Amino acid sequence: MKTIFLPAALLFVSCAVSAQETDAVSTTTLSAFTQAASAMTDSVSARAADKKLSPQKADAAFQKAALELIKRYLGEDVTFSLLPMKYPEQAIRLFSGEISVAPSLPDAYAYRAQAYGKLSRHAEALADYDKALELDPAHAGGRSRKMRGTMNMYLGRTDDAIDDFTKAIDLAPDNSFIYLERARAYIAKQDFDSAATDMSSFFRLADDEAMQSASTGPECSALTAQDYEIPGCESSDTDSPAPQPAPAPQPKQPEKDRKPRL
Repeated sequence: MKTIFLPAALLFVSCAVSAQETDAVSTTTLSAFTQAASAMTDSVSARAADKKLSPQKADAAFQKAALELIKRYLGEDVTFSLLPMKYPEQAIRLFSGEISVAPSLPDAYAYRAQAYGKLSRHAEALADYDKALELDPAHAGGRSRKMRGTMNMYLGRTDDAIDDFTKAIDLAPDNSFIYLERARAYIAKQDFDSAATDMSSFFRLADDEAMQSASTGPECSALTAQDYEIPGCESSDTDSPAPQPAPAPQPKQPEKDRKPRL
């Protein structure tokens, strides 16, 4: 049985600005944003309680104020779906405030989970996805369940990840990337038959760009190393020259034919 190693980290390109300058700017912005977000949350909570707003209306009031806050402190229009990826620290503070205003709605938990995941705080992300799915088992059409599966993979809970990916596929059977994620989990368990089936489903559903990216990816490499032929996967040795046969050994010269030493 061959041991399969999959890459576990991404390479980040350093910025021209020095780390100290970047940290100083980020700390200042984060501190001001945190104070403003806290004040805004208190204001919305007090207004919601005074007017006896429903969770949905309280959440709508919070989101309106939050978008203005984002624009003022981050200097650009950023949607809630983009905030966790671009500004994860700010997102955690903002969505924590939203959860305090409307704790029965799942979206804020899922957004905060994305921010935790971006910061590699996988256990906290998993807890938030748990809560979002407790409130809505089909949240975001299977996206939250897929993301919880990814967090389970980071935490080494492969069986739980497969269960999440399987349920996500039930909710979104045409989402090619869920099959790719589940294939990775099966490879981690060395269940190559199931992984090969999922990779075939991925290539059947994926667009051209995704197919091209995955064709030489670690999943295809792992399966071709096990002699699986997956339509869409390129063999890792496709471009390698064919090995040349070793030259035949030359027979030793018989003793009687050798010239005597002088």
